[in-house]
Amino acid sequence: MHRNALSMVSLWREKARLAQGHPFAIIPDVKAAAMDIIWAATFGTQMKVADVQTKLLSGLERIELPADQDLAANFPQAPNPESFESVMTVSDTVCLQCPLPGFQSVKVSAALLQDVVNYPCT
Repeated sequence: MHRNALSMVSLWREKARLAQGHPFAIIPDVKAAAMDIIWAATFGTQMKVADVQTKLLSGLERIELPADQDLAANFPQAPNPESFESVMTVSDTVCLQCPLPGFQSVKVSAALLQDVVNYPCT
């Protein structure tokens, strides 16, 4: 878990460097880190999604940024490992299609979290 946290911090440093003060999305990074932790605990290996993305971004001097400083920076996306994509597809499908109340609350919680993250700070 500690290694994953350090990887995510390294990724966010690269994103902050390239974003030059623009905001950027963090939910996909947190989701990938959580999946990497679960994968490592289950299978004893790591997918290293953040490391692959950090490597891609560290090779860039700059990215195209919106003129409005309040608009989010968008970054090129490194390809995710096939295992990560497979697990996320199954996970998203189960959460979106399962009629059980517990899974519905996961969808609602995810939507609320997205709203909190996107809420403008004034």
